[in-house]
Amino acid sequence: MDFAQLLHDHELKATGARVALLQALAREPHLSAEQLEQQLASQQTKLSGQAVYNALNELTEHGILRRFTIPSTSARYEIDPKDNHHHAVCNRCGRIENVPCAHGSAPCFHPGGATSFSIHIADVLFYGQCKNGCGPGSAPGGIH
Repeated sequence: MDFAQLLHDHELKATGARVALLQALAREPHLSAEQLEQQLASQQTKLSGQAVYNALNELTEHGILRRFTIPSTSARYEIDPKDNHHHAVCNRCGRIENVPCAHGSAPCFHPGGATSFSIHIADVLFYGQCKNGCGPGSAPGGIH
């Protein structure tokens, strides 16, 4: 994926920090800001925590990233494919996996009863355990 072009298409400059964040999320989606900061530091891309948060907020506001929250954890980020998929979370190791829309196209679910909202996104979390058990080195309760 050409991240510089993606940024330009959203009227943002293709800075090194923005491109590095997008590359990291392309390799491993569902990371928190703290995990992204650590991953970038391990690759010799040094960004302060504040710079990471600023870039993540900007990229989210421009529709490039999708932010989602799993209760009791930090917000997670992924490159927004505009498909309104859901997420499955392992109760044991915390692994997160994308799950296709449960009912047709976005928003997949609609609230019952009358509402004054036009619903665009249904954010659904499924909880369970990895089918083949948790991977080696997985700590109970850890989120990947």
